[in-house]
This record gives sequence, structure tokens and C-alpha cells, in this order.
Amino acid sequence: INAEYGDRLQPSMPKPPKDKLLEVALARFDEVDSQAQGLLAKLKTACHLVKQLGDVFQSLGDDANGFYSGWRYAPKAALRDFSQAQYGIAVHAQAQTLPVIQRDGIGSCEAWILRLKESRARLQGLPELHKVLDHYSKKVEGLQKDKDKAVKNASKWKEEERLMRNLDKLGNARANYEFARDVVIDEFEKEVILSKVDYSKILGMVAHFQRQWSLEVVSATEVNVAVVEGLKELLASPNIHKDE
Repeated sequence: INAEYGDRLQPSMPKPPKDKLLEVALARFDEVDSQAQGLLAKLKTACHLVKQLGDVFQSLGDDANGFYSGWRYAPKAALRDFSQAQYGIAVHAQAQTLPVIQRDGIGSCEAWILRLKESRARLQGLPELHKVLDHYSKKVEGLQKDKDKAVKNASKWKEEERLMRNLDKLGNARANYEFARDVVIDEFEKEVILSKVDYSKILGMVAHFQRQWSLEVVSATEVNVAVVEGLKELLASPNIHKDE
């Protein structure tokens, strides 16, 4: 996920200009982006572990049948019920509950991260606009210094028209940059606010999954009551010491 989305700027995206207002908004946006990616990683890990747990338990059921295979006093009913419980955990419980995380939880999180990525792409136009602003800022600064120097030396200043022309261009460049920057900041602030909606919805899906999965596991393992009793009877029987 980090390679696909990145919790910062993509390598191909130009570095944003130094701008305090933009830096503050970007820092808040980055925090939301990082939290969204962390949530997605945990959801994927949860799915993997639930599947892995089911596989381990189902394998344990197969191992148990293999262990008692060929033994005359094998607890057949207990083994049948135990295998049924493991199948219920590994297959039925997952089929009934994992889609909530895989389709809804992970799907919603990926859509959220994609939306953040698209919002971040709005940064792309700012460096060029800031470059133009910086160009005319330096130009005006240089002309103004020359004017001040001429005035100080009582020299005739011949570049007033040029200065005014560049001041006008500077004003336009600043207006263009600040408008584009403010649009980006508004977009980032919107995503920061919306993040509570996205996170809360996904967290609710996780809570629903946990509740449903636990109920399915409880239902699948009800037969384990009989398994425990059957194994207790076997352990109390003299047959436990017979090898035939």
C-alpha cells in the first residue's frame, strides 16, 4: 500500500512551495492520509489472520483424525464434532463475516485513500505559479533597490514605467498563486473534516464484523461441549491405556 499510495508526496510530484499556510494545511492532510493507510494495513492484516486462524484450526481437525486413525477405541463422535467445529470456524464463519471487512471495510478505505490521492494531486500546479511569483518578486525588489539608490544619490530614475509594469505583473502573479493555493488548502481542510466520516463508518464495519464473527464462532463451537465430554469419558475409561 505504501508503494501504491505513499503517505507523502509521490516521487513524480514536484515539491510544494514554501508557504506557511500551505505547510500547516499539508501537515494536517498528511496526518489523515497516514491514518487512513495505517487503518487499511490493519484491516488487511486482520483478514489474513482470521483466514490463517481458520486454516490452522481446520488442519488441527485433520491432525486429530489422523492421530486416532486405526485405534479401536477412537472417540469417533468427539472427532466428528470437533472436525465439524473446525470447519465451521474455517469456512462458514468466514463466509458469513469476512465480506464485511473485505468488500465494505477495505473497499471503503481504499476509496478514501484514492480520494486523498486525488486531492493531493492539486498541489501539482502550485510550484509553477509560485515560480512566476518569485520571479517578479525578485525583479521588483531589484528595481526598487535601484530606484532607492538613485534617489539617495540624487540621480535621475528612468525605469519608473518598467517598475510599475513589473509591479502590475507581480500583483497578478500573487493573485493567481494565492487563489490556487487557497483552493488547495480548502480541499485539504475538507478532507480533514470528512476523515471523521470515513473513519467512523469503517470503524463501525469493523465492530460489526467482530460481533458477527464471534457469534458465528460461538455457534460453530457449540458441539465442542460434546467433544469435551467425550474426551473426558475416554480419559476416565480403561481403554485409554489399550493399544489396539
